[in-house]
Amino acid sequence: MSVKKLISGVMTICLLLATVVMLGCSRAEAYAQSIAPASQAVTSAAPTEAAAPARTKSFPASKALNSKSATAPIQSLNHAHHDPDKIELVLEEPEMESLGVFIVTAYCPCEKCCGIWSAQHPSRIGTDFVQKTKSGTIPTEGRTIGVDPEVIPLGSVVVIGGHPYIAEDTGALVKGKVLDIFFKSHEDACEWGVKYLEIFVSAAG
Repeated sequence: MSVKKLISGVMTICLLLATVVMLGCSRAEAYAQSIAPASQAVTSAAPTEAAAPARTKSFPASKALNSKSATAPIQSLNHAHHDPDKIELVLEEPEMESLGVFIVTAYCPCEKCCGIWSAQHPSRIGTDFVQKTKSGTIPTEGRTIGVDPEVIPLGSVVVIGGHPYIAEDTGALVKGKVLDIFFKSHEDACEWGVKYLEIFVSAAG
């Protein structure tokens, strides 16, 4: 083998080795660049994870529960919930007792219905007479009814057709199981007419 061929072979082998080394370096660099974002993401997430316990430590649950601002509303709610008086006011409903079926009529403040006790009576016109019920109240539609005090005491709450009234007045024809409902106008009283209805009163009354 000649010296020239030997030198040529050695140079070829060196070139091949150099190519292999260069390819290896380029691949290593590419790999390093590919994993760099992932490592940066892990590095950037680390402070966030470390900061979370710091927020928890700055607002400990034990201090929040022991503070007056946190316990005061809870105590007031519990007090209201367990206050026997307030529970009775909310839950206690008056027991109603049926008195059976009554004749229910109607009247108004006019002379025809109230006679001399009406402010419209000729003897009352021009005077300072104020028409009042037997109880001394001003008769009011939706509240006042006439009763027989021997059957229903004055001041009793009486439920007629689901509506509560107060026994405030009496009448010459209101005897026994008869009630008289007050209306502001004679027309409304006549429209009511005569009805037969079951009557309820408070059991405590």
